Amino acid sequence: MTDAALIENIAAGLEMNFGHAGDISGDAVESYLIGQMASLDEKSRVHVLETIMARMDAPSRSSASGPAEDAVLTQVCSLLLGRKVSMDDLSSSELLEKLAESLNTIFNTLNQLISVINMSFTGEGSPEETIRQVIGYRLEGEGQGNSLETYLGQISSAFLTSQQSFKEAAYAKVKQILSVLDPEQVATEVGKGLKFGPMKKAEMYEIYEHRYQKIQKWFSSGRFMEDFLREFEKNCQTKFAK
Repeated sequence: MTDAALIENIAAGLEMNFGHAGDISGDAVESYLIGQMASLDEKSRVHVLETIMARMDAPSRSSASGPAEDAVLTQVCSLLLGRKVSMDDLSSSELLEKLAESLNTIFNTLNQLISVINMSFTGEGSPEETIRQVIGYRLEGEGQGNSLETYLGQISSAFLTSQQSFKEAAYAKVKQILSVLDPEQVATEVGKGLKFGPMKKAEMYEIYEHRYQKIQKWFSSGRFMEDFLREFEKNCQTKFAK
């Protein structure tokens, strides 16, 4: 049986078995659909279900929709797609499917990005609210949860925090290196002895060479990068918590 014929049979069966029922059991509908689509693979099942749902929703959508609603819908879709669309365009199931897929990708990516930010800066996992919940609260006029601006503002805040934290971490490590190689510090250490002239200069050079080799080993061993990243992460967490 082709998908088209199967869709017709399933739609007719749903109407006959559940169309006039007062109390419809979700389990009963699910069992009916599973039985009817037992021979289909997952992709075909999704296609059949989407087609049936679109057909069942079409009458109510067309009867409830008017010129004002159509204008709002086309305006929203035009903003999302970046080009002017008409109701004829929106009647295309392929266009609506692509739009839904694109929005789903955007929402999932935003949630993943916020989750990575929280994990990196606060040690916590997923955000308390997803972008879908935030938008839902806003559309329903509920005051609970973060505003959309606050939710998305975490991204720009994270970049600015990272930039400033990187600067401070780099400054701290360079300052540490300069402190170790400071000629005055070397001279102070040599001054504790009783050497003069060339002998004193030779000792200063030995101390300087020893410190330079120590810094070089610190850098080449990878411990410099570990210390730098530790300083950077500490700065990020401190600033992001404010």
